[in-house]
Amino acid sequence: MEAKTAKMENKVVLCGVLALFVAVLIVVSVSVSAYDQKILVDLTHAERISIDGITSPNLDTSSNSRVLNWTDWADYIRGEGYAVDVLTEGPISTEKLAGYNVLIIAEPDVTTSGPAYFTTEENDAIKSFVENGGGLLLMGTQLVGGSSPSEFTADYNTVYHYPEVLNALLANLSVDMRFAEGMIDGDPYDVMVEDDILDQVGGPKGNIWIHTGDKTHPIWNNVTDGKFAYWHGCSINVTDSSIDIVATGDDDTYTSVKNMDYSPVVKPPGSYPVAIATTEYGSGKIVAYGDAGCWQGAPPFGGSVINNPDYHEQEIALNLIEYLAKPTPITAGNITVLAKTTADSNGNYTFSNLTAGNYAITAVLHSPVGWTMGSVNASIGKGELLTDTDIWLNTAEEEAVNEILNATVDPGGLTGTSSISGRVLAQTPFGVLPGANATVVIVQTGCFFDTSIPVNPYPSISGVHNGTLEVTRPIVVERMYTYACTGTGGHSEYVKIWNATGWNVSASWNSYKDNWHNITFDAPFTLEAGKTYYYTIRTGSYPQIYHTDELEADGGTIKCQEFVDANGKVYNNWIPAIRFEGS
Repeated sequence: MEAKTAKMENKVVLCGVLALFVAVLIVVSVSVSAYDQKILVDLTHAERISIDGITSPNLDTSSNSRVLNWTDWADYIRGEGYAVDVLTEGPISTEKLAGYNVLIIAEPDVTTSGPAYFTTEENDAIKSFVENGGGLLLMGTQLVGGSSPSEFTADYNTVYHYPEVLNALLANLSVDMRFAEGMIDGDPYDVMVEDDILDQVGGPKGNIWIHTGDKTHPIWNNVTDGKFAYWHGCSINVTDSSIDIVATGDDDTYTSVKNMDYSPVVKPPGSYPVAIATTEYGSGKIVAYGDAGCWQGAPPFGGSVINNPDYHEQEIALNLIEYLAKPTPITAGNITVLAKTTADSNGNYTFSNLTAGNYAITAVLHSPVGWTMGSVNASIGKGELLTDTDIWLNTAEEEAVNEILNATVDPGGLTGTSSISGRVLAQTPFGVLPGANATVVIVQTGCFFDTSIPVNPYPSISGVHNGTLEVTRPIVVERMYTYACTGTGGHSEYVKIWNATGWNVSASWNSYKDNWHNITFDAPFTLEAGKTYYYTIRTGSYPQIYHTDELEADGGTIKCQEFVDANGKVYNNWIPAIRFEGS
């Protein structure tokens, strides 16, 4: 069996729990904070953002060097207990996102080569990050401003490319939110505008108050006067009814082309243009926010935006981060709970006999300050022993806790060879405390088909494999992983899967880049239980090989019909070591 250590994800904080009862009583009045939460701000895609004097190294400043100074925002959020880091060396990868709770991408623009789009590998890493509990905040604004009044005025004639970059990322994530799409006669749109002076913050009429939307959403929690300032922000197009529209303009807000005349109108009054939209994505969340200028320090005309309490930007900013940093907990309402256990006095828990796949683990515990809950996601292959999969507790609603406590365990039992273990913990002002006697449940959120690795993977050579496979349970497939012989670049270059009805799907390798063991399909598909599928897999270098004509894998059976190696030699007992993965 193979052992590996899970990345610590989704840390959340509870002030004073689980022990030190007297100390807890002293600090009960302290607000729930972040302490060990981490935020990563991307600066590898020509973002027009500056933090601590650091700017994007690949931003093209030859004709426009204007940026939004977010240092005051970073200082404020750090003061609330969060760590704020910047990423200046790309590409974005799973490894670079490890340990972070929130990823922020704001105002990406152009390099000397054009719009700073995300690569396929970066899209995949971001997708995995959010699916496994991370928060993704996307922001963009039409007016960056500048360091002087003249630069501010010139900005009305400047085209920024953040809608193209962010919309391409959202399309690759299959999320139906878009930032200010399109152009009108070469002019960028759209800026949210108010003619009603009572709805204007001051200055140009593109500076407006947002006071409409879903006020029950936690992003609105404790926002003074129920409104916040919006500085020449764009609107968010939402075409999926399941997406939460959190904040909008009011009944006479409209959007226009970005120019000094705010004309022509793009979205008319009564359209309630969207300022903030959110959606759950796997166990994580995505927020689209059409204003990146709301977190800047002093603009060219003096004063501070983020630090001015009259604008309520700090309240919205903190609510956004708290919302995104907390993963979506699993509940037992519409899912099967595979197993339930109780953590020991040190907070340790273990689930054994698991099959290969994706899992979500949730812990609940009653403390002196009320009910607490935390969740973590994990992926395991056949025979893996996953350790250090820690769960961090946060305050929770009793209704959600009861769903976990009252969950019914699937009587079918567990029949695999893998295990997941870790600790239930709480980060407090007094240090890390164990979640002794917490109730812990596990559910499977995605199944794998996994051959695992053979005892002896040699002889091995590249070639073309043909055969059949059947799965014992439905598997949603997004990618195929190929096990390489140790010290080699063994991989698959092409895969095709089809059935007798003519249905088929195929995908090709994307060279030795991040996650080069994987081939990712254009869209997820489902292998149905009990049906026969045919496969063709073309391998390169030295993949691990089972030397048998039939293999019982975790999740089904795979059979070799024919393998033709790179020298033209034909075999009927070579099966590549692979894993089909999905959500």
